[in-house]
Amino acid sequence: MRTWVAVIALAMITRIAWALVIPVIPTSDSHAYDTFARNIAAGDGFCWKPGDPTAFWAVGTPAVYAALYSVFGVSYTPIVVLNIVLGVATVFLTMWLTHHWFGELPATFAGLLLAVWPSQVQFTTVLASELLFNVFVLAGLSVWISGTSASLTRSFILGIVWAVASYLRPIALLIPLILAVIRACSTGFSRTQLRFAFTEAAIAVTVMVACILPWTVRNHHVFGHFVLISTNSGSNFWMGNNPQNPAGTYTVRPVDLPAGEVEGDRLLKQRAIEYIRDEPAAFVVRTLRKLIFLHSSETIGVHWNRKGLEQKFGQSVLTPMKAASAAYWLLMLLLALVGVGVLWRRQGWWNVVLHPAVVLWGYFAAVHAVIVIGDRYHFPSIPFIAALAGLAVDAVLSGKFRYGRVSSTAP
Repeated sequence: MRTWVAVIALAMITRIAWALVIPVIPTSDSHAYDTFARNIAAGDGFCWKPGDPTAFWAVGTPAVYAALYSVFGVSYTPIVVLNIVLGVATVFLTMWLTHHWFGELPATFAGLLLAVWPSQVQFTTVLASELLFNVFVLAGLSVWISGTSASLTRSFILGIVWAVASYLRPIALLIPLILAVIRACSTGFSRTQLRFAFTEAAIAVTVMVACILPWTVRNHHVFGHFVLISTNSGSNFWMGNNPQNPAGTYTVRPVDLPAGEVEGDRLLKQRAIEYIRDEPAAFVVRTLRKLIFLHSSETIGVHWNRKGLEQKFGQSVLTPMKAASAAYWLLMLLLALVGVGVLWRRQGWWNVVLHPAVVLWGYFAAVHAVIVIGDRYHFPSIPFIAALAGLAVDAVLSGKFRYGRVSSTAP
């Protein structure tokens, strides 16, 4: 426990130190979040400007920032404080889960790696959904592993947590079903466990629907169409699958779109589907290539802090900071792959393919490989990569590549 306190303290110190030095200057998506939050706090609703309502992005993150603006005034300081808390919570929850899965030492190493992870520290001064989303995913997993039998209370809590995560990033919508499959498969498909797994998921999904429904009703009132949470799924899908960019990297939206958000999003989705249908083999190759590119680097924390870094240190600091961030990321990725190998040797391939850390890493990666990529999109996988890297570090330092404590994938 004393070691964990030291790791938590290190995580807090690194983030506070960064926040004291680097000013918040929103750019790109951060500027959009700031704009939305200011409008919500002013009573104008979720909009680009008063009278121009939107649902292009998920509303969760701007709503959180708007609440802070309403209470403390329009200032970035409360957001920075929130980000410090979220960063520390991510470290703690990652250690908690890693301890459950792999043991105390791997958990300590995972927390230590995450405490000084460059991009995680850099996002302290970034307005974005990543830190919030990761905390709710980890919190949901912590609740999920806490029980081995059906519990209405736990299922209800899970539904609320997954709903909040979906408001932050709709990619969370499928997590309850994924976890139900993991629980069912990892417990031998017994009738009791199958009933437990899917009853829990059904209750959680029902609660999720109840929590998300008011926003869906709002969207129908605004746009006259069914929009569950956001209207950017089609554009994201098109950005990763269009003839203007065969490699599938990020591109801007085309200009020849209908005026409405929903109509434009649906048109882009249809164009992407037609492009894939015309060249299915190219789609497979492009998706595999994007899966690799998704994990090729990690410099978004420097990029989104570019103006603040330049203001404090000048442009010359950007290249070495990007190089350091990318190098750290690649080292963690290598360690995580070693961790997968350690898990494989200790428990066999079945427990690898069913392990929550591996499955959710694969899920987040696969979704973005199909749609649009960028190094920010592997952020939801970082806690799981840290957990597996912690397992690898423990195996390397102890010399136990084959034997040692690794818990089953079941909660």
